[in-house]
Amino acid sequence: MKIALTLAILLFSLNAQALEKSHELGVVLGSGSMHNDYEFEDNSYVIYSGLFYQYRFSPQYALVATYLGGNDDWCLITCMQSKNRRIFNYDMEQLGVKRSFQASYRWSLFAELALNYYQTKITGNGIYDSPQLPDRKDSGINAAAAAGIEFTAQNGFNVGFKFQYAPMKYMDMQTYNAFVGFAF
Repeated sequence: MKIALTLAILLFSLNAQALEKSHELGVVLGSGSMHNDYEFEDNSYVIYSGLFYQYRFSPQYALVATYLGGNDDWCLITCMQSKNRRIFNYDMEQLGVKRSFQASYRWSLFAELALNYYQTKITGNGIYDSPQLPDRKDSGINAAAAAGIEFTAQNGFNVGFKFQYAPMKYMDMQTYNAFVGFAF
């Protein structure tokens, strides 16, 4: 999947149009909820971080490649015995198309649709788990959708917020995140 993301970025870069700042690199931070269909598994809050690359191939459309990794570390704050708990980890690699709608000179709304390659892992046992629960791993490809708002500064910095929904085979995530990027 990483090779496919790299090739897609290179292909779009080679076909570059004369846009002023068509490339953007940035970081993403977010949190939200994870709901699962596993028997005896609790729903959880998740936090994550990641990197993104965006190639704007027209004033309204961009190709976006994103890597996100995270877990349910909110439990480290709220659970008394953090070593005796189920741990949920995941990695997501997304390749999508972003459509921007100009709201004003600096502000824009956007919608994003992406292919989401995910790997999830749930391990460990809580102190009250009886019987002991098995470790669970899953991976696959699914669609992800996002919508948000973005502010573009004159010097190339962008700041934004978005809501993202990412369904997976046995679980789905609904997250809110903030991102900061630099266009060049």
